[in-house]
Formats: sequence, structure tokens, C-alpha cells
Amino acid sequence: MTGVADGRERWLEAFARFDAETAGRGPEWLRNLRRAAIERFASHGFPTPRDERWRHTSVAPFAKTAFQEAGRNGAAPERARSLDLSPAAPARLVFVNGRFASDSSSVRSLPPGAVVASLGEVLERSPAEIEGRLAPDPEEPWFASLNAAFFRDGAYVRLPDGAALEGPIELVFVSTPADDPTVSHPRNLIVAGRGSRATVVEHYVGGGAAPTFTNAVTDLVTGPGSRLDHVRLLEEEGGTIHFALLRARPGRDAALASHAILLGGGLVRNEIEALLDEEGIDLELNGLYLVDGRRHVDTQTRIVHAKPRSTSRELYKGILDGASRGIFEGTIVVRPDAQKTNAHQTNRNLLLSEEALATTRPVLEIFADDVRCKHGATIGQIEEDPLFYLRARGVGEEEARALLVYAFAEEVVEKLPLASLRERLGRLLLRRFSERPAPAEVR
Repeated sequence: MTGVADGRERWLEAFARFDAETAGRGPEWLRNLRRAAIERFASHGFPTPRDERWRHTSVAPFAKTAFQEAGRNGAAPERARSLDLSPAAPARLVFVNGRFASDSSSVRSLPPGAVVASLGEVLERSPAEIEGRLAPDPEEPWFASLNAAFFRDGAYVRLPDGAALEGPIELVFVSTPADDPTVSHPRNLIVAGRGSRATVVEHYVGGGAAPTFTNAVTDLVTGPGSRLDHVRLLEEEGGTIHFALLRARPGRDAALASHAILLGGGLVRNEIEALLDEEGIDLELNGLYLVDGRRHVDTQTRIVHAKPRSTSRELYKGILDGASRGIFEGTIVVRPDAQKTNAHQTNRNLLLSEEALATTRPVLEIFADDVRCKHGATIGQIEEDPLFYLRARGVGEEEARALLVYAFAEEVVEKLPLASLRERLGRLLLRRFSERPAPAEVR
């Protein structure tokens, strides 16, 4: 693909070096998977606004950037130690620039047969356990393919049938500052057995002045009757590019909840693909994005109901300030065999400035006739009446605005499975918006 002008040639050259470096290490099926992934990317290049789901987010500003693979850095684990969300966490893995940091990680107590480990180490020790679970989606030839081609490490979580964890599994990903643009490709695989119960938190922090690109993929595979809460907490610095894909495959009668709390990053792409290919599944997608300055956050969700009698509920809220941009596009597909489907999707956006821009597009594609599906979307500003009510009762304007913003976000915050995270977000929201200067006039 020489002579290509969209920037893909840099990635192809980088893969040639990566392939040579890793030759002879790892199973042959993994090397073949990587080569197939880079060939898929080479054929398609980067997405453009002509690609339907990328029409609001341009990658042109960074597509030609000469990203270098982020190396190890010993300073980051010190920061990671301050990010504990729960003292009761049975396991906590820390990754620095996409690579496992064993000195900062701990596995305290797990049920018999459970595994929480570095994916890279498992691939070296027992690759047959992973084979067949890492194949990229051929319908997503861009950044998921780059992840499949280049990933070195990530988390592997396997819960045996009936396992029940009291505290959360914490996965902390730290990006360290660098003088030149860097990239890491975390890859996570979470497999929950029949009837298991767990909460998994992915926490992303760090970044610096030079562009830092985090390109993460997480696969969730849950067994029949299982219950899994997955939290993605993004607190990377404002100059970070963060693209994340979550692919979910729940089993029959399983309950799966995804919570995305997007507080950081400069250019953020949050994608969720859920295939409900068994009966009786209960899927919940919750999200909150706080966007300010000139930050850009794009959320794309796609839920496919393929079998009867499953339920999906989706609630995403955005709070936009400055000259920021927030995009939400949620698609629900109900296939012909998915009778008795119940699907509900809501997206609401609160604009705190004249320059902030929210775009919302709910999509229903229904090919079955015995279903209950609905969606709703709103974009608005702080209402004058409740603001006046609070001020008339002696509440200062800044505090009143902060309370109203928190009240808007509270519906999502209260759905989080961890009390410590709910309390932390509540304090952050009240502090951030009580310190925000009030506009010249109340609208």
C-alpha cells in the first residue's frame, strides 16, 4: 500500500517492525490473526466522514501523526496507587502504557478456579485458553483491527460457574507523559461463567502535553444466568485521544450492565456493540459524558436483538460546556426472530454555554412485529424556574447551578454499582460546577 496519503503507511511500516520483533514468540494463530487484522486495515485505511458512523468525528487531524509505541515508565505506578476505588477489591491489575505492572498489581482473594491476570502472560503460558476469543470484527476494519494487530497486553478475567465476587475487580490503565506522540493498545477479555456475579472497573488516567493515543478493546462474554457490571471510568488528560470499543456477548437469561463515565480525554470515541443472541437477556447501558473546552466526545452504541424475550435499557446523558462537542448515536436492531423484545433508549443533553454543541440520533431498525420499542432524545439548557426557586430560598447562584447540574446527572450516577464511585462523582460534579463562572444572563 505504498503511496497511500491518508497516513496508513506509517502504521503498515510500524507493523512490519512489530511483526519482525515478535517473530517466533507466541502461538502461530496469534501471528496469523495480527497479519489478517493489519491487512484489513490496509485495505480500508482510516474512516472518513463518508463512513456513516464517523460523519461527526474526523480522524484526519491525527491520522498522519507519527505515533510511537509507548514504552515502560517507572513513575506511573506511584500515581496508580492513589486510584483505589475499593479497599475490598479482590484483584487489582495496573497497566502502564498498555503493559502489565506486576509491582503495582495485587490479587488478594479469588474464588477457586477464577483467573485475573495479564493477557500477555496467559498468551505465553496457555495460549489455547485464549484461542478463538480475540478475532476482530470484520465489520470494524479500523481501530479494532489496529488493536488486534498491535496489542501486547491487557487484562484477562475468567470466572468459573457460580463464582460470586463481593468487591470489584479493578483494571487501571496509566498513560505516562512523553516528549513525542505515543500509542498503546490495551486488550481486555472478560469471560464470566454460568451463574457468576462480578463487577469489573476499567479506569483510564494519565497523558501529557504530547498527544497520547489509547486504543482499547474489551470483549465481554457472559454465561447463562450470570450477572456482570462493567464500568469504564475515563479520566485521562485533555490532550489524550481515547478510542474504546466494548463488545458484549451475554448468555441466556444473563444480566449485563455497562456504565461509561467519560470525564477526560480531548478526542474520545466510545463504542459499544452488544449482540443478544440468546433468550431472556437483560442488558443495561448507562453513560455520562462531561465535555468542556474544545473537547470532543462521540458515543456510538449498537444493540442487536437476535432472539426472543430479551430486554435492553439505555440511558446516556451529556453535560457540555465551553466550545465542546458531544455526539450520541444509538442503534437498536430487532431481527425477525426476536419477538417479545422490549427495548428502551434515552439520550439527554444539558448545554451550559452558547458555543457547546450536542448531536443526538436514536435509530430503531425493527423487523419483528410483536415488540415494545421506544426512544427519546432531548437537548436543553438549565431551566429558569428551578434556578429561580433555589435562589429565592437563599441558595447562591453558583451553588444553585451546581445542584441543578448534579440533579441532571444523578439518574446515571445512582445506577453505578459502587458506593465509593457514586460518592466520588457526586463530589466532583458539585465542585466542578460550583466553581464555574455564571453566564451573563440566565436563559
